[in-house]
Amino acid sequence: MKNKMYFATSVVLFVIIVLIASGCGNQGNKVIFSSDMVKYDMQGGADFGFNVNVIMQDKGAKIEFVNFFGENTEGLAVEMVDDSFEELKNLKYNGYYIRLLGFGCHTSNEYVQIDGMNLKVSGADMKIEFDTPIRHSVANYDDAKYEYGGLYFTGRPSIVSTMSYPSTEYSYDFSTEQDVIIEDFSFNNFLALDDAVVFVNMREIGMLKDLLPLEVKSGSSISIRGYFSFNGEGFSEYDSIYCISKLSYKSFDKANSYEIPGRLVSQSVSNTDDAKRVIEILGK
Repeated sequence: MKNKMYFATSVVLFVIIVLIASGCGNQGNKVIFSSDMVKYDMQGGADFGFNVNVIMQDKGAKIEFVNFFGENTEGLAVEMVDDSFEELKNLKYNGYYIRLLGFGCHTSNEYVQIDGMNLKVSGADMKIEFDTPIRHSVANYDDAKYEYGGLYFTGRPSIVSTMSYPSTEYSYDFSTEQDVIIEDFSFNNFLALDDAVVFVNMREIGMLKDLLPLEVKSGSSISIRGYFSFNGEGFSEYDSIYCISKLSYKSFDKANSYEIPGRLVSQSVSNTDDAKRVIEILGK
């Protein structure tokens, strides 16, 4: 009788230990992707890329790329890399590590729309959908001075931090090689330039919204300065934003119209403080 009781007790203890071990085994494996924090609408070459923030409880979680899905995604050549800078690789905050996954893409199509992606996370299938589809159009804007008529960039922001929006005035600078009429300055998506002031030949001439259309003589320098803000709702200061600015203008005789673009990448994680805040947002 004692042997039977001992055996039964042993079985119960064994089951309890297995259940506890199984529970522990499922702890610390949570992986969360910031698919709602990526905003991409770009024009450029056949090669393009973007980052997706991911937080994980297990530092060693293995993430494998399977494929994108959307429009014209079948022929995409894709390389996924870890773009995390050294400060982040050992950072643990609120029980999570963070990684900046970079996706480098090459397309043979004129337009690609990525609605989401399939991954394997520690061997398990995972489907990620982007709240805002990633849209990329292929166009050559590498040499604006010669591709466009009479006006070209002399300076512009290209990579900035979202956290700098409220405190940093950014400048888009141009020069003219002929008389032009500036009709508009805007972004193709996501962003706006608030409190935009125009300088011609280093002299402030007024607010952009009050000056358009603006006639500018050949041989002039033009600066449009202001602060970035979000255009619409559903944004946070930790979104990763990829878009283009657009300066629309005409030749002085109004015979030809032009649009000169400038690509902008706005990074959500530039340092460990940013990383901690993203972990707080994603890990809720």
